[in-house]
Amino acid sequence: MAQVLVIGDDLTGANATGALYARLGLRAVTVSALPQVERWVDRVDVLVVNTASRHWPSARAYAAVRAVAETAGRAPLIVKRVDTTLRGNPGSELDAVLDLAATRDPSARIRTLAVPAFPDAGRSTVGGLHLVDGVPLTRTAVARDPFDPVRHSRVATVLGTQTRRTTGELTLDVVERGSDAVAAALRADPAEIVVCDATENDHLHTLAVAAARLTAEDAVRWVALDSGPFGAALAAELGLRPQDGAPARLLAVVGSVTDRTRTQLARTETTLGARWADLDPAAPDADRVLAALRQAAGRAPRCSASGWPRRHRRRPADRSRTRSRHRRAPPALPRRGDPPRGRRAEPRRAVRVRRRCRGGRHVGAGRRRLRHRGRGAAARHRRPPGGRPARRTALRHQGRPDRRARRHPRLPGAPARGLHPAHPPHHREQPMNRPGAPPPTVRTRTEPSPRTPHARASSARRTRGPALPSPSAP
Repeated sequence: MAQVLVIGDDLTGANATGALYARLGLRAVTVSALPQVERWVDRVDVLVVNTASRHWPSARAYAAVRAVAETAGRAPLIVKRVDTTLRGNPGSELDAVLDLAATRDPSARIRTLAVPAFPDAGRSTVGGLHLVDGVPLTRTAVARDPFDPVRHSRVATVLGTQTRRTTGELTLDVVERGSDAVAAALRADPAEIVVCDATENDHLHTLAVAAARLTAEDAVRWVALDSGPFGAALAAELGLRPQDGAPARLLAVVGSVTDRTRTQLARTETTLGARWADLDPAAPDADRVLAALRQAAGRAPRCSASGWPRRHRRRPADRSRTRSRHRRAPPALPRRGDPPRGRRAEPRRAVRVRRRCRGGRHVGAGRRRLRHRGRGAAARHRRPPGGRPARRTALRHQGRPDRRARRHPRLPGAPARGLHPAHPPHHREQPMNRPGAPPPTVRTRTEPSPRTPHARASSARRTRGPALPSPSAP
């Protein structure tokens, strides 16, 4: 007979709760049908039953939980596993367990400890309010659940809307005073369901110690209404131990393909000697998988004197006999232009430009620029329909002549631009005021100008129309 009966309303939560009991050394199994309950109830220490009734109506959930409790028989400890956010029908399903227990043993003192806190998952209960990462339930996403929204943050209110039994609360200050204070408070509280505050695993242990003391001294039978960890702590304090017998072989079906799952499976192979058979979902071969499983179940891994499987023993330090195909290739040396390691590569539109710009001067080798979207930079300078041409930013490059000067060439005999009295020469072309200074040199358009491109472009913009005629042609 199973020593602990856990009834859950969701498969994920039921499996997680069974794993908590397995850490105590108890053999646990999770089933989801009544025939499986009859099969495993006498073969395991902890029987976890999933009713999948979280989103069912309360009457249907009540009937399902009562049928499971009747099929499982009498267990020293019954745990009604609830959702960590109190979704579902916790009050109705708890009534099903308590009604059956009262029918079987009318003279027994049966009480319920409601401890929905799960500190490792960020669930805590303070002042009777259930919190998720410090936030009340009504301010979290479960309040907007499309199937079963939570209307209240107080645990007693959630249970009171679904059960007809009396409910009390055990505050956090009493729990922090120790197991003696908790036991005294439980004796003084006549409520059938006591909601207990807890924010740490030590609080769960304190509650479990006080409940076990009342069981030994006052013959109180407890029904745990919790999300997993408190029921396991109560089972440990009640002294529930594994029954005699060899542990049964386990069959695990893993459908996850994440890296974390693969790491976990690899660890079971190295530490437990487990064997896994891959199943291709595109072309499943059931016969091959069954043959591999039968072969793995029929023979245990051969262990060495140290107790570890031979194929998992550490190899000697001498690896001279290692095949060349198993050797790891040396890392490739970085090449010029490769992105730095540990950073994302540049986008595809980043290209290497030519070493010379349009003006013919070097702009530096290896510089990277981003091309303009569309048909290149020339598309930005085209004349719009019926409008003036856009101003060219390329005029500022060194050695780039003015395009408007090309459209309005200098007339024959006209002086060079900037030498007319209306346009005095640039200050850099003025000779120094010192005796014997050479006369200023007149530069024409065909000769390179030492002036900066900004000065040339600005002087070009100040000049409009053709240059004035000159009496002497060049």
